[in-house]
Amino acid sequence: RPAAGPPGRGRGGPPPTLPHTPPGGARGAAAAAGRDPLERLAVLGGCEHAAGVGVLLAAAARRVPVVLDGLISAATAVLAVELEPRAHEVLIAGHRSPEPGASAGLAALQLDPVLDLELRVGEGTGGALAVGVIRAATRLLHEVATLAEVTAGPAQRPE
Repeated sequence: RPAAGPPGRGRGGPPPTLPHTPPGGARGAAAAAGRDPLERLAVLGGCEHAAGVGVLLAAAARRVPVVLDGLISAATAVLAVELEPRAHEVLIAGHRSPEPGASAGLAALQLDPVLDLELRVGEGTGGALAVGVIRAATRLLHEVATLAEVTAGPAQRPE
């Protein structure tokens, strides 16, 4: 999808620098339009993007959940899912970054984030915070008794 506007300010760039951000992303997106995912990766991505796509594809092959955190992971996830649609099954959106491209990536993946705190810290902070929520939710699903189990007599409770 074409770039909707200039990039966000990233992790910590002061707002006055934003008007001076080079428009390379829009030119690159135009050059990559209509190409297959690997060609787009070659035109737009760097080593970190290629590695990210590989990690996501390997995780999907092994059915290992992956918590996405921000713009780069959302962008690599879009490419990974285009290459292997089953990769979508292991993706968890850790948080919604305020970067416009990150939200576009989550929308393309049809993922709702665990957290939406407008974090702009970087270093995977949103994803790391989301892991605690994901672990708590998993424990609730597996360890908390259902209403039927609570109201059943002792002889009817599953072991």
